[in-house]
Amino acid sequence: MPYSGRSHVNNTERQVSLGCLLDKENSLNELPHGAISAISQDRGIHRNTLSTIWERYKKGEEITNRRSVGGFKKGYKNKNIIQNKLHKLQPHQKGTIRSLQKHLQISTGSIKRALDKGYIKLVVRHVKPSLTEVQKNNAFLSVLNM
Repeated sequence: MPYSGRSHVNNTERQVSLGCLLDKENSLNELPHGAISAISQDRGIHRNTLSTIWERYKKGEEITNRRSVGGFKKGYKNKNIIQNKLHKLQPHQKGTIRSLQKHLQISTGSIKRALDKGYIKLVVRHVKPSLTEVQKNNAFLSVLNM
């Protein structure tokens, strides 16, 4: 069974691992066959993590753990934020969840959560009238004539 190792390593361990990889590098700026697996077993780091570190280094990217650099997306948990954005919209922009998502630049999931919590309400401005008996008969006759 192949050695798995840790996939979550801190930035210091990443730098040390990169140093080990650079020591094994040949004159063509390539790693010899099996170098990543050997370092993986020596350092106790998963070989895919080492491979990612090496690929990022070759591309000139930072080799830091991207989770610590990024962060969570800005959420809209405060009802006042959504309500203030909603009040700035024109009435024709408030028709459906999709149009709200487009004009507010908020995900449909955030809008649905706001609806569920009662922060906002969708108001139907146009109700489709029901068919009269004459219209129903005309539609039925047109189907029969086909």
